[in-house]
Amino acid sequence: MRGRRIALVVAVALGALAIAPSGASALIPNECVQTNAPAPGQPSEWSCWSSAVTVSGYEVKRGTVGIPKPQGVTGHITKMEVDVADANGPIPIDRLMLHHIVFSNTAATDAACGGPERFFGAGEERNKLSFPDGYGYAYGPGSWAATYMYMNHRGQSDTAFIEYRLTIDPDPTIRSTRSYWLDVGNCTADPIYNVPGIDRPEIPNCAKAKKAAKRTG
Repeated sequence: MRGRRIALVVAVALGALAIAPSGASALIPNECVQTNAPAPGQPSEWSCWSSAVTVSGYEVKRGTVGIPKPQGVTGHITKMEVDVADANGPIPIDRLMLHHIVFSNTAATDAACGGPERFFGAGEERNKLSFPDGYGYAYGPGSWAATYMYMNHRGQSDTAFIEYRLTIDPDPTIRSTRSYWLDVGNCTADPIYNVPGIDRPEIPNCAKAKKAAKRTG
């Protein structure tokens, strides 16, 4: 009887590992884990993490890395969001900022620029992808990559992961969408450009103006 109880406990534990929780405790570098147990034909939900990125103090770091994608599923992506996290969860922006990120799919050709198709991106506002009912981005074979920019707001090195969550719906009636990448950088992978400042010496320094106002007031 005792042996059966032990076997039952082991079976329950293995079952719990099959569906990982959606919290930060499930963080697995360079992996995707399913976070729900849907009925047949219902959407599956996933959390994924890149490999770790280390950013030096006050560094602005850019790069492109291969990233994992859910395995064993087909259908359409209907929702997706991204953040920067460590083992304790999302990182506050005053510590380490994920300034922007773009996800690309090597199995599809970008309709506007050629090359891998850019299908999702976010800035520091953390905009989310959410399609109307009946629409989605086709999920299939091929690898993914992410082009990112980190900004470390402290004087010490920091290490973090790109964390992204997505919903994949197997409903065969969902209509596929296409993404179109439009920018001012001539389709470069990371379209960063500088805007020159204008020297306006006739406009007084704000602090000096405030002090002068106090003296005259």
